[in-house]
Amino acid sequence: AGTGSDLRPRLTIAFDTKEHASFQQGERGYLGAVDTWIEPANRSANHGGETDLHCLNTSFEEQTLVRFTDLFGTEIRNIPIGATIHSARLILTSSQALFAGSGAEHGLHRMLVPWQSNVSWDAPEFGGNGVQLDGAEASPTAESRLLVGIGDDATVGFDVTESVRAWSRGAENHGWVLVQGVGDDRWFLSSSESITQETRNPVKN
Repeated sequence: AGTGSDLRPRLTIAFDTKEHASFQQGERGYLGAVDTWIEPANRSANHGGETDLHCLNTSFEEQTLVRFTDLFGTEIRNIPIGATIHSARLILTSSQALFAGSGAEHGLHRMLVPWQSNVSWDAPEFGGNGVQLDGAEASPTAESRLLVGIGDDATVGFDVTESVRAWSRGAENHGWVLVQGVGDDRWFLSSSESITQETRNPVKN
């Protein structure tokens, strides 16, 4: 396994003819990644500064929120405004999976309302009841799905081409919410605050 900074969420984008861009917190001065997780068990909790993100279904529902800002512009690390987007991929790394192999289904949905890293389950932008996949807070249709069990230290990718294309055409970039639709596979992911291999691993229980 790599270091914690290597395992932070990454967004890779191919555009124009042979151009590629990669966005990861702290890499080449990029500081635009925002992520957190929210839960009804602790409705007002702020998890924005933690080194892990959580995703789970059932009575202990946990939702992960991820956003990459400052994608388009004139800086050397930006994608030029008006560029043709060929593909985009969100890469997440598991720091721990509990109940792995249960066949849980994870869906990545485009967020439609703004949020900040200190957001909580009872935030007013979510109507006080977490993110709803209702076409108002988040898209009801998953842009990308993961249908297999996830193991410790597994790296997975989600196709987010349509989101990035929409943002390149002027749509507001509010990132994505990752939710577990069926199954029971609690997933811990390295966040943009992950620093070292040791700090990114929670205590197993």
